[in-house]
Amino acid sequence: MKKVFVLLLTILLSVMVITSCGEPAPTEEPAPSPSTPATSEPEPSTSAPSPSASTPSKPAPSPTSPAAGEPQYGGTLKMVMQDSPGNIGYQISMSFADMIRAVPWAERLIVCEKDGSLKPNLAESWTTDPDAGTITFKLRNDVVFHDGTPFNAEAVRWNLQVMLDAKTLPNSSNVKSVEVLDEYTVQVTLNEFSARMLYALWRPFMFSPTAFEENGKDWCIMNAVGTGPFKVTKFQQDVGLTLEKFDDYWREGRPYLDGIDIKIVKEAATCAAMIQSGQADFWYQAPNKEGAELRDKGFGYKVWPTTIIILAPDSKNEDSPLANKVVREAIEYAIDRDAMTQALGYGFAKAMIQPVLPEGAAADPAFEERKYNVEKAKQLLADAGYPDGFEMTLDYQIKNQDIGVVIQNYLADVNITVNPEPCDEGRFWGKQFSEGWSGLHLTYVGTQGAACIPFLDHFGPEPLVGFFSMAKSQEFLDACNEVVAATTFEDMQSASVNMARVATDDVMVIPLFTNQQLILFRDNVHTSFLTKYDQDGWDIWEDWMSQD
Repeated sequence: MKKVFVLLLTILLSVMVITSCGEPAPTEEPAPSPSTPATSEPEPSTSAPSPSASTPSKPAPSPTSPAAGEPQYGGTLKMVMQDSPGNIGYQISMSFADMIRAVPWAERLIVCEKDGSLKPNLAESWTTDPDAGTITFKLRNDVVFHDGTPFNAEAVRWNLQVMLDAKTLPNSSNVKSVEVLDEYTVQVTLNEFSARMLYALWRPFMFSPTAFEENGKDWCIMNAVGTGPFKVTKFQQDVGLTLEKFDDYWREGRPYLDGIDIKIVKEAATCAAMIQSGQADFWYQAPNKEGAELRDKGFGYKVWPTTIIILAPDSKNEDSPLANKVVREAIEYAIDRDAMTQALGYGFAKAMIQPVLPEGAAADPAFEERKYNVEKAKQLLADAGYPDGFEMTLDYQIKNQDIGVVIQNYLADVNITVNPEPCDEGRFWGKQFSEGWSGLHLTYVGTQGAACIPFLDHFGPEPLVGFFSMAKSQEFLDACNEVVAATTFEDMQSASVNMARVATDDVMVIPLFTNQQLILFRDNVHTSFLTKYDQDGWDIWEDWMSQD
């Protein structure tokens, strides 16, 4: 209890609170279900995790939503968010933060639900042929872009090809060709078939080729011409967006809303005041602290774990103490994840013992937690040749200073002196992607779907997110290759469990707790957000507002 008290005191003194991840694209992709709804291959059966039910002071109420009723047409949803998109329509250079905000105006061929299963969207269906190495999409024939041009196989081919040319499509080196078979059929041929590729092909949004050809890259960054239920009529970075209902939207009778008015407001306190006063109806990606205060006042909220906060060691550096697995184990035993989660998570976070969600297909239910034990940590350090501890650096984003301070306090108890190194966004991601770091790097790994694809994209042989200073054993790389080679979901699921187990056994990273997408809304808002999907999907055409 003393340590919990110290943690809580630390929070009160801390400048920053945990916010949603600003991680660059791409991120973790979920485990594949390579079949179409019409095939006999089974889909994942994992269930979505429920939020933690505790706060430092009292139990958190269950997530709430407005009372059910008949949907009503009309109304403009007034949304507030703290971080502005920087690119709304040029897919090649969209960050992950840009992509998750694009859902109201841009759509994908297929959608990925919370359990990792894939469902039709702009593609009516798809078939896979492992022997021929092909994935063939049959497209809807009733879709148009916001500029009135047709959505067809050539538009899909163009969108996929520009990502392949820029090497921004995950596992792009495995794509041999993208071909138009007829007006509404497009075929992707692979060098080597892998069920993983369906999740790479799920990622891209579909934007109008004509808009790009007529206006160019810079125009598309500031303007979006997609197929979504709403079209962007005005965008000013760091100020806001205005969206209007798209009258030619392909889902009959949708959307319900007339429009969406998004304001960018940096200060959390101002956002909280706006939703309480009615100046805003919906707070997108609210911070935990302010979110908990509004939750406790009865505002509706929904939450979903989107990333796992981890410590990444500089294990590739042979001169670092962290190159020794026993030292990495000692650090994990030295940190009380449960107390940290309770103190910092405000009832929304969940302590993690593996860098994958326990409900996901990649988790190993038999893994034995390295539970908080200071004496064991000290003994392991002595066994590794560091009876008096050592000194190292801990770098983190400035916004995560509170987590860094708590880790510093824990490691001091086992005689490890931590020199904190707060970083701005550019410096932080530069360390992770190209420059490398020394000591520990406080960062994130994604949680979408069944979690084997995010794991590969973060830690695999050809990582997209990059961990420049992290060592990877041959056993781990072999386990990754088994996932990549899988041609069915069942094989991929089995290989994913092994991949995550090898990584956890080797203490490749030290998982701490979940970070989450949190939204708050007034009682006149009826939203589907965070219901079927995590933060990267939203049936916003089904959202409506009470007009009474």
